[in-house]
Amino acid sequence: MSSFPLLQPPRELRDAIYDSYADYDGIWLTYKPGRFVSIDGTSLGLSLMLICKQVADEFQEALFRCNTIHFRTAYSKDLNSTIGKFDVLTILLNEKIRTLANMARTLATPEIIAKVAKRYPALCHLLREEQDSVRIPLSAGGEWGVATSIFHEFERYLMELLSHEPDFENRICKIIEKGGTDILSPRKLVEQNKMIEILAMRRYPWHIPTESDVNLLTEASVIPPIVAWFGLDETWFESGAQCRLSAASLAARFLDRLPSKTRRYIREVALHEDLQSSGRPGCHARALIPFCVENRKMRVERRVSLWRTDVPTGSGVSLPVRLSSVATLMQGQSGIRMKWKS
Repeated sequence: MSSFPLLQPPRELRDAIYDSYADYDGIWLTYKPGRFVSIDGTSLGLSLMLICKQVADEFQEALFRCNTIHFRTAYSKDLNSTIGKFDVLTILLNEKIRTLANMARTLATPEIIAKVAKRYPALCHLLREEQDSVRIPLSAGGEWGVATSIFHEFERYLMELLSHEPDFENRICKIIEKGGTDILSPRKLVEQNKMIEILAMRRYPWHIPTESDVNLLTEASVIPPIVAWFGLDETWFESGAQCRLSAASLAARFLDRLPSKTRRYIREVALHEDLQSSGRPGCHARALIPFCVENRKMRVERRVSLWRTDVPTGSGVSLPVRLSSVATLMQGQSGIRMKWKS
């Protein structure tokens, strides 16, 4: 029997004791310094966790079981420019892959079409149509009945399959020559054997990037230093533009860092998307799907302030607005054709 008096009662009685200490009517996980606080912002009484490891584990279970864990949109001055650059590079990379997928889809074999149909049944008809009868639009997504993030994954999966086909590089280069050139330079991407490297880079929109992610993405995607080219340099980031992290991305990172045994204690998660955030935040809740599958008792509630997330706030121009302008230019809707500076 344990020498600690608290461990002498049966587990059912200990749980009742833990619950009386752990019920705070909800807890917030602050982005900095990354600790839990009560709803009113005061520190939690966690002294029981200092008794021994067994008590700490049992009390943590009660803490997660009795409280809704709240996350809200966060801003980090240290990560501001990194998040902004990553957002721009991700947009350009998706457009590059989209251009290649649009050109290369005619190379899809019946075997590839069958694999795509199994994973994306709502989109496989785009591969079965004749080349000139249906064109995959650069603004594709919702008009095909799927979210834009799903459409990006469809294009990426298609290119993964095609890139392993024999003589893929020569065949796609011939198609590119017939289609002319564009600002995304897909031929350079293929010729420098970067396709497989790019497709292996799993960087979802909700990924919280590091500077090494930005450097790797810039190098692997054969994209010139476009951040300064678009006016998104360090000065612009320091002038008031804020690139925020969504509550969903913070929750996903928190859950991913927890051991699987600890995650199964969590019952309720609340996401407060109260300000604009970067990286197509509308799809960020998808990051929580694997955790919901793992823990069927966990429920996620997402609270979105439509006014504050859709309308730019604060000084300067918000990054989502600037990126929207970039995307418009890239899609040729303005009639402007651009070339990279050498």
